[in-house]
Amino acid sequence: MNDQPTALAGIVSRLDDIAVQIRTLEAEAEILLHTHNDPDGSEANMRRKAELLSEIPEVLEPLLGDLDGELRAKVESGADGFAQRGMMALNQGSVFWMRNLLYPDDYEQGQPNDLERFISELVGR
Repeated sequence: MNDQPTALAGIVSRLDDIAVQIRTLEAEAEILLHTHNDPDGSEANMRRKAELLSEIPEVLEPLLGDLDGELRAKVESGADGFAQRGMMALNQGSVFWMRNLLYPDDYEQGQPNDLERFISELVGR
């Protein structure tokens, strides 16, 4: 029996959890940097953000079994893309890059970030 809708719901739930964690880390990083003058604390939050992105394929792997080939490929490709960007930012050690992960050049405050848009694409399937 194909349990694709349940599997997709589990994937979306995990991605939502990660997206909320990332938004929280970003907000805390801004407070640490601008209110508490704690660039090291802010950087630690940005590093954790990049780590969360790099862990997405591992987090989703156990949930992929019931997806059909096309949807599974879409989820894996998206997860791998986020992980690659997270790992590249970590390897570069650039806080600027870590901070701007998930945000295109034309991003405007209040818009969904790349992870949130990916989640919306999965939900809209």
